[in-house]
Formats: sequence, C-alpha cells, structure tokens
Amino acid sequence: MIRVGVIGYGYWGPNIVRNFMEVPGATVVAVSDVCSERLDQLHVRYPTIKVTTDARELFTDPEIDAIFIASGSGIRRGVTLDRVRNMDVAPTIAALLGVRMSGEIEGRAISGILDGK
Repeated sequence: MIRVGVIGYGYWGPNIVRNFMEVPGATVVAVSDVCSERLDQLHVRYPTIKVTTDARELFTDPEIDAIFIASGSGIRRGVTLDRVRNMDVAPTIAALLGVRMSGEIEGRAISGILDGK
C-alpha cells in the first residue's frame, strides 16, 4: 500500500484525493492546504485523513510514502523542497490503467503500488 500526502486542496485537490482513495493499493493519509475551510470540507468526506495548513508537516510525516503537489500557479521555478525526490507518476498511472507506455515517456511505474507492497 502506498500512502500519499496531497499538498493543495483547491481546484484539482478534491479530484486528486478522490482518485487516490479509489485506486487499489493507494490511500491518502494527509492533506495540506492554506485554506482551513477547504480542509473542513475534506474532513467531512474523509474523516480519517489528517489535515494541516502547514505543508512542511507532510514532508516529515513517517506515514507518508509519496507527496502529490496540486498547487497550480503557486509553484515557481527555482523553489526547492528539502527531502524531496522527484518521481514521475505518469508511468504508474498508465500501468494501473493497463495502457502500454510509449518509448517517448521516461520513467517507470512505482512498483509498490502495483504489487501491493
């Protein structure tokens, strides 16, 4: 089971959380957003998901295996995040959907989500 943290619960965040919660082998354990009202809405629908207005808490949470940043226009070039290792999720999504990967797409599927580890 891969345990996901999501940063950003604005426009795309609710869809991202719902999709991760519906994928076998994945679950969302924490969500961060600067708007506490959005987090209140999330908590009504998913009471077991931890919520915080401080995204840094997700990077130190030992229960989180991966972090999805759904921050839109808030992401700027040159910003670095400590303890972050980039991983492209496109190959994993393609594998979960049974779609063959094109040779033009780099990366590989995150095996833990596919084999239940």
